[in-house]
Amino acid sequence: EELGGIGATEAVGRTGTVTGTMTIAGSEVTAAKFEVDLTTIRSNESRRESRIQEALETDRFPTATFELTQPLELGSDAATGGEQSVTAAGDLTIHGVTKEVVLDVTGPAAEAKDPWGNIKTGFEATTTVNRKDFGVGPGTPVAIVGEEVTITLDIEVAKKVAK
Repeated sequence: EELGGIGATEAVGRTGTVTGTMTIAGSEVTAAKFEVDLTTIRSNESRRESRIQEALETDRFPTATFELTQPLELGSDAATGGEQSVTAAGDLTIHGVTKEVVLDVTGPAAEAKDPWGNIKTGFEATTTVNRKDFGVGPGTPVAIVGEEVTITLDIEVAKKVAK
């Protein structure tokens, strides 16, 4: 963001309110869909939070979604937890506008078991979009958001253990 009379600063917004599903067959992700509750975004500067909600018009568009549009091959190391670096093509919907994007996906993090015996691991997916492409305005005259916005998803997946 560019603050009037102060200069540029990096603005960060985060939410843990993300849900979704992913289907894996062998070493291929055949389907994935994630939904983010944008109304729960919190910033690294609390005075910025209401401006984020206004810019995203979360009263009208409370969620953002990503849906994989092409299968994603993870490679032979995926089954053993080997490090992956792949791209995932999908449809990103923000502010009621859907655009195709490519996510750079890295991972997995080390596997761990939860208390119920499910196997968990994690990935990070990142893309950069232009907020104008999604109809999101620049903010207020006091704090103007740049056009390029980086979106990062920290994804934790759990494989349910058959009982």
